[in-house]
Amino acid sequence: MKQHITEKQINELSETELDKLYYFTGSLEDDGIKLLSIGEMIEFLDSFDLEVNISKPHLTQYDVSIYDKYTDRVTLKPNLGFYQSEELCDALWEAVKEALKEL
Repeated sequence: MKQHITEKQINELSETELDKLYYFTGSLEDDGIKLLSIGEMIEFLDSFDLEVNISKPHLTQYDVSIYDKYTDRVTLKPNLGFYQSEELCDALWEAVKEALKEL
């Protein structure tokens, strides 16, 4: 099981999104960004009062859904909030990227 995002995945972010991630991780730009782990991505989403639900209904992929903790509605935009991947880390990364765009 993949435990951390990759440098390639970090490079998917815009400058604004990178700045938000630097702020969250406490990294300095000169030090480079930390490659987030599964736990750190869950903590990131939780810090914005987002409930993270993880399931593996299929043998080959994880489902991650994100809800507002206080309204129980799928958060960010009506058509967003559900992420699927063979790797839990990658599904969580998609949720983090979307949160960085929206928050």
